[in-house]
Amino acid sequence: MPPHRRYVSPVPRTSARRLARALRALLVALVVAPLPAQRLLPPGTAAFELPIASPRASGFVGRIVAVSRGESSFGAGTEADVVLAENLPVLRLGGEQRPWTVDFGVGTQARFSLTDPKSSLISNDWTVGFDVSGQIGRAGVAAQIYHESSHLGDEYVDRFGTRRLDWTREVLMGWVGIPAGQATLRIALGSVLVDQLGLARTLAAVAVDYRGRDGYVGRTPARLVAGIFTEAAAATRWRLSTSFRIAVELGPQGGNRLALGLVAHDGLSTQRQFYQNESRYVGTEIRFDL
Repeated sequence: MPPHRRYVSPVPRTSARRLARALRALLVALVVAPLPAQRLLPPGTAAFELPIASPRASGFVGRIVAVSRGESSFGAGTEADVVLAENLPVLRLGGEQRPWTVDFGVGTQARFSLTDPKSSLISNDWTVGFDVSGQIGRAGVAAQIYHESSHLGDEYVDRFGTRRLDWTREVLMGWVGIPAGQATLRIALGSVLVDQLGLARTLAAVAVDYRGRDGYVGRTPARLVAGIFTEAAAATRWRLSTSFRIAVELGPQGGNRLALGLVAHDGLSTQRQFYQNESRYVGTEIRFDL
C-alpha cells in the first residue's frame, strides 16, 4: 500500500482567504450598489426611446411576419424576429423640472426562417452604446453614439454558401421631438463615424408617434399606440424605407408595459446583412418594455 498522502490545496490558505474576502466584497458591492443609484435616479426616471415604429425594436419582443418580398436567399415566406434590447438610465443631471438623462443601451435582433424546416437563423444584428436626452423648450432632444455590428446565421451560411458582410460601424445620431397633442413629430440626422465598408455616411429619419390617453382593460391602465417611421441613408442613395406599428399597450406609461400589436415594413431590408435588398412584410408582435 502506498503511504497515505495528505491532500494539499493548489491554492495557498492565505490566497484562499484573500479570494474569499474579495468575493464577499464583490457580493456586498453588487447588493449595495443600487442604493446610490436610487439617489441619483429617482423613481420614474425615463430613458430615451426610439420612435414607436422604429424597426430597431426595444424591449423583449417576439414577432411573426409574412414576408412577401424577401431580402435573403429564402425569398418570400414566414419569418420570426426575436429582440432583446433596452436602454437603461444610469445618470440623471440637472434639476427636477428639466433633467437630462444618460442611458446605456444594449440590443440584439435576430431573424429566423419559419418556412425552412430547421428554422434557420438568417442573421442577427447587435448594438451597444450611450445616449443623452432631455428637454429644450417644448422639444425633446437626444444624442446617441453606438457601436453596430451584423452577422449571418451559421445555418444560413452552410445552406447558401454566403459570406458575411463586414457591417461593423460606430454611429452618431441626433434626435428632435416636437409634441402636438397626443402625437409627436420626431426628426433625426446622423453620421457613421467609423465604417468598415467605406460607404457614404449620412443618415436621416422622420417619424410620427401617437400615444393615446389612458383607458383601462379591467383594472390595468391601457392605451393605443401607433407610429410611422421613414428612414434613408446616403449609402443606399436615399432610397426610402417605411415601417408602421399599431398596438394596445398595457401597464403604466412610466413603468413596465406589455403591448400586443401589428407591424409592417416596405423598403430596404431591416437586416444589415442585406441592406441593399428590398423587403416587405406584415406581422404581429408581443412586446414587453421595462
